[in-house]
Amino acid sequence: MSAFNFKPFWARLIKGLLIGGMTAGAAQAQSSVTSNNSSIEQIGTDNVAVVTTNDINQSTVKQSGSGNRASVNMSGTKNGQGDGSVEQTGDNNDISLSIDGDDNSFLIEQSGDGATNRATLTQDGSFNDLSIVQYATGLTSGLANVAEVSQIGNGNAASVEQTAFFASESFFNNEALISQNGDDNIASVTQTGRGNKSEQVQNGDGNTSNVLQTGDNNTLIHRQFGDDLSVPSELGGIVIEQTGGSSIMIEQYSPGQGPF
Repeated sequence: MSAFNFKPFWARLIKGLLIGGMTAGAAQAQSSVTSNNSSIEQIGTDNVAVVTTNDINQSTVKQSGSGNRASVNMSGTKNGQGDGSVEQTGDNNDISLSIDGDDNSFLIEQSGDGATNRATLTQDGSFNDLSIVQYATGLTSGLANVAEVSQIGNGNAASVEQTAFFASESFFNNEALISQNGDDNIASVTQTGRGNKSEQVQNGDGNTSNVLQTGDNNTLIHRQFGDDLSVPSELGGIVIEQTGGSSIMIEQYSPGQGPF
């Protein structure tokens, strides 16, 4: 079901573009889809997209404009494989993704001039693969990119890439938070800009983490709980590269140990 609030000209245009679950429009576009295969495209301001799917899900959402909001909820198996993505271009982008099942894969891309990008992703299942790419430029204050990832299960992989370019001396912060609970987890974070913060918590065996921070005032907090935590990374461990002012805290605990 789709609901739109446009001027008559846009209403006529959308009628011609409403094909197979795809919508395109101007200001205040809202679209709600319940389907295993869906494609939504929104152009304008205050865009809202809500997608609910189950089993062998393919869902794509593209939003361009200001005030983009997308919520994707998937359950079942083979979610997002092949073509599962949300792409937001503009300022004030927000995506919430929830996946419950196995063999999950999804890509989030957010970018814009003066943008504030936020992505919140949760997965419960095995062999999950999540990727977030955030790019912001020209923001005058506050956080530019925020990514929060939570994965429960085995064979999980989470990748976050954040870039914040600035036109003044104001700070533009990248913040990436990854929590993984299970065995053979992989966390990868790449941050470029100023005021970078990366925090990972991995609970399980065979965990691997790779963090690259480039810029000023970098902060890294990492905790691992479980066995096989030694470096090099192919054996399970932590690989860190930082350029610029930095602060690092790493904690590794065997099963049954730790501060909690």
